[in-house]
Amino acid sequence: MRKKRNGGNYCALNEVVHRGDTVTLRDKDILRGTTKTQGQYEHAMKELLLELKLLVWYEGIKFEISKTDTYPPDFVTSLFVGGKQVIIELHGADDHYFQRMGRWRQLHGNRFYYILVKSCLDDVSETSIEVGKNGSHGEHVDEFWTMPRIWKRGRNTYNEKEIELWKTKMKKALIGLIEERADRCDDWEAVAALKNIKREQ
Repeated sequence: MRKKRNGGNYCALNEVVHRGDTVTLRDKDILRGTTKTQGQYEHAMKELLLELKLLVWYEGIKFEISKTDTYPPDFVTSLFVGGKQVIIELHGADDHYFQRMGRWRQLHGNRFYYILVKSCLDDVSETSIEVGKNGSHGEHVDEFWTMPRIWKRGRNTYNEKEIELWKTKMKKALIGLIEERADRCDDWEAVAALKNIKREQ
């Protein structure tokens, strides 16, 4: 049930976040060593984020895109770019997916900075980072990162060297984000309050 609070919308826990709702990030959804993730990329990302000691929430909220479509972001980080909280999504992407995330951005892009990471490159030495409107998908995402593929070697078996290489490339991209584009602010709560985002402890 959605309730009005102080003249604005309030999203009760476990509900879908609609445009303008207060977003509640719960401590129970904070990424930890015991958090169960899905697939080789999310697992590698979890290890990397924990290694970097970033405060991150894993699949803790769900956004409305349309009456029949909702989106639970993979990793909501404690980083901000231009006053917007950074979301990192690990996902394959085609034109339909970019259009879908463009619609999400129209609804929620005033509060969140969306980074899409697609792992598709066969050449493990290659990566690419597109930032802003000048990127090929700048209308749909804030940043588009392409990373090497982690090939499946058998049932749930992956090459450890490929996983380590992927993590190395992702770590470099994340450090670039933190050093070059992320806001300099030690007070997460103050920035989040400006964007109608809160933590429930």
